[in-house]
Amino acid sequence: MSKFNLIEQSHEVVALDFDAIDKIALVAHNCYQVKEKTHEANINFVKQLIKNKHFAMLEHHVYCFKIIDETFKDTLLILNNHFINIYKDKISFSLRTAIELFTSEDSLSHKVGAILVKHLSQEIIDMVNSSYETNLTREEKELLEVKDVTALPLDERKIHMYVSVKLITNRGVTHELVRHRLCAFAQESTRYCNYTKDKFSNALTYIRPVDYEEHKETYDRYFECEAETYFKLIEEKSVPDKARSVLCNSLKASIYVTCNLNEWDHIFELRTALNAHQDIRELLIPVKEELAKYNS
Repeated sequence: MSKFNLIEQSHEVVALDFDAIDKIALVAHNCYQVKEKTHEANINFVKQLIKNKHFAMLEHHVYCFKIIDETFKDTLLILNNHFINIYKDKISFSLRTAIELFTSEDSLSHKVGAILVKHLSQEIIDMVNSSYETNLTREEKELLEVKDVTALPLDERKIHMYVSVKLITNRGVTHELVRHRLCAFAQESTRYCNYTKDKFSNALTYIRPVDYEEHKETYDRYFECEAETYFKLIEEKSVPDKARSVLCNSLKASIYVTCNLNEWDHIFELRTALNAHQDIRELLIPVKEELAKYNS
């Protein structure tokens, strides 16, 4: 029985109104290829992420507020934090930014972080209180007002609307994607995913190469040999993060990419150009077409 499968690339845009906790859990679970959990389970999971300072996954949920207090806007400008977007009278920031500011030893950063956290949901406030033994309550005087990013003018939307997309592609393409700097990424981990297990159909899965039909016999022979080698290493008690050394760029990878519309435009400009690699062009052209509805 063959120990490898071939699939095509695909994408899925995450709904903008996805619950913050469920979205963070969804993205984080992708790294380990864990199936979707209940909201209650996700609360405990995200609480652990915060407690263990695994903040990278918290970058995938971004809040947008209208600044309704000019004094607070002045404070934000003085803080000059590169992870807070301030444009006109709006502010956007990730959950990671709010928590890292709150836990900072710098007094101004801590003050701003506390204000940002206190404007978030009660579930998030409770998580922060639990993780850091604090007693934050909701902000009595609201300095910020929640904004629907879809209703913003286009110039503001470009900066404050963050879109998460799940991409199924090969690891060669993900190597190109993670070169973009204004993004958050959550990629399937070959360190922790053991592809000999049932949930991976006991097989390695590859993205069909663009010239597969021209070289089918050669590709099949290589994929079969690689899969057999990987399975043999696991059989010999090698752990996945060592056995992965034999895995190639064609291996299927699931990755979430989160960034604002400006950065998506930059990605599309580079990665759908005629001189871009065929794999990444074919993957991202449909994403560009789907996100076009937010650019008008």
